[in-house]
Parts: sequence; C-alpha cells; structure tokens
Amino acid sequence: MKVKKVMTKNVITIDKDRNIVDALRLMLKHNISRLPVTENNKLVGIITERDIAIKLCKPYGHISASHIYVSSLMTKKVVTMEENANVEEAARIMIEKDISGLPVVNNSDLVGIITKTDMLKICRRSRRKVSEVMTRDVVLVSPYTRVIHLRRLLIDKDISRVIVTDRGKIVGIVTERDVAEALGTFRKIVEHYYQDERIKHFYAEQIMTANPITINKNDTIADACKLMLTNEISGLPVVDDEKRLVGIVTKTDITRYVAER
Repeated sequence: MKVKKVMTKNVITIDKDRNIVDALRLMLKHNISRLPVTENNKLVGIITERDIAIKLCKPYGHISASHIYVSSLMTKKVVTMEENANVEEAARIMIEKDISGLPVVNNSDLVGIITKTDMLKICRRSRRKVSEVMTRDVVLVSPYTRVIHLRRLLIDKDISRVIVTDRGKIVGIVTERDVAEALGTFRKIVEHYYQDERIKHFYAEQIMTANPITINKNDTIADACKLMLTNEISGLPVVDDEKRLVGIVTKTDITRYVAER
C-alpha cells in the first residue's frame, strides 16, 4: 500500500515565529502530537509534544512559555517521505529514527503527513493477538511521583507514557501531552518566585487520566486499534483474565508490527 493512500492530506502547520503556547493549543484542538513548521509556506522544521515537554522547565528558567518560540525548539533536519513510497517503508523509518510522523512531499512540496495513527487504520482487520506485539517491560509510577520526575523519566526511558499504580492496581496513565500541558499551565499561573518550591508538590495524581481503558492480552490487534482510534488515545495497558497488568500496547508497537510484516 502506498503512503498517499493512508496519509492525512489536510496538514495542520504552524509558523516558526509562533510561540509554544500556540503550538500546544493547535495540538490539543486537533488531537495531534506534532506540527510541521513553516516559513513563507515552506517546510523548515517539525515540533512535537515531546520537544515542548522536554524544554518547558529548563534551560529557559522562568521565561514565560508564551515567550518561547517554535523556531527555538523545532527539529530543523526533517525526515520526509515521498507519497509513492510503501507504508511499510514509512513504518520502518519511524521505528529506526524513533519518530512518530513523517511529512509527505511531492517534488519538495508538502502534500500530507503520515503518522503512527495511520498505522492503526491499516491494521483494523488483524487477527493477531495483542500479546504478540505488546511491550512487556512497563514503566510504573505512584500517584505521588512528582511531575518534574515524570518528565525526567519520560526523557530517560524514551517513552511517551507511564502507568500509575497504587497497591498493585492500575489507577491512571500519564502521557507526554499531560506533562507538557501541565507544566505550561503551571508556569502561567504560578508566580516565578514560587515555582521552584511549588513544583516539588505537583504530583502525578493531579494530571493523570484516572481509570484508563485497558485491553485483554488475548484480544486482537484489531480490537486494540479500534479502541485507540475510537477513544483518540495512543496506548492501552494490557491485562490478563485476572485484571493483572502484563504489558502495554501502543501506536509504536503497532507501527513496529507493520514495519516487520
């Protein structure tokens, strides 16, 4: 299957001179996690939720998020994909480069974007079991883990979400978007004189999505794709028949499955 058959054609972009608050608003409004960056309608970079989550606290100190420009955080060397390339090739590049989306070009013109979400769409009929593709090594935190530590954990482990547990029970999930949005709001509403102290009392339970949707390890990849697409989420804790956590399945796992087909 060709990239042009599954890519998103109406691409949401942002100018390099807009600030990261504008970027986050666009991502939240359109439920996307990356934005191609333009200058005079030409592609000059890409910015992601991860870029914003990593950079919001430091090295910018107490500078307001509204004064941090997209151009200062964007990735300038953008990996692109030709519209006539195969979907499997796009999936392989995403996995190899550890990226979640590829701007699609035709003769250097931006004509679309293909993302890990698109990989879900092409796997909606797969009868393989979730247990065959899920990640078994799950990163867990408690409800009382500090948000600043969550940010560090996401960076160090190179992951996009962590599962929150309390006494062995799944109670929530925290994503890069949650952290980026929370830190942006924190910087906006807390006077900079008090930020260093108050950030120490900002915990996972305050920003997590409580009681996240889960999936059984014996359900199919098609079931997982449907749940993620319907609920506009990027990962599902995987449980066994006794509701015990045994893994997590994400868009990255599905993309890897496509790449290896």
